[in-house]
Amino acid sequence: MSWRDLAAQVDKVAVRTFDYGGILFQKLDAEGAPLGDPVGIPADFDGAFKEFAVEAGEQAATMQPVAVVHFANFPEGVMPEENDRLIVTGGPHAATYVVASVEVNDDGSGGMLRLVKRSKT
Repeated sequence: MSWRDLAAQVDKVAVRTFDYGGILFQKLDAEGAPLGDPVGIPADFDGAFKEFAVEAGEQAATMQPVAVVHFANFPEGVMPEENDRLIVTGGPHAATYVVASVEVNDDGSGGMLRLVKRSKT
């Protein structure tokens, strides 16, 4: 077993520790129609992720919901893409979200899904 495999196992445990226990992912087609049933995935969800950026010499903060995921937790051959659906079924941020962008981490094993809230569940 390589160090990447070991790190992936630790990452899965850490993500499961911080998720709400009810995160569903659903693949959508180009028109927004579901492609199969939603599947449960572990994710580290942050309903108010804060990021700082410098614009025109001023520091500006933006807040948006994000989910940190490990790609090995998705069904075989499935990767999250823009406009796919993420459903948070519990906690203070329970709602349906659409993936606005996917930022892959350095080693390609996972990444951060930037989300846009669509509706309360």
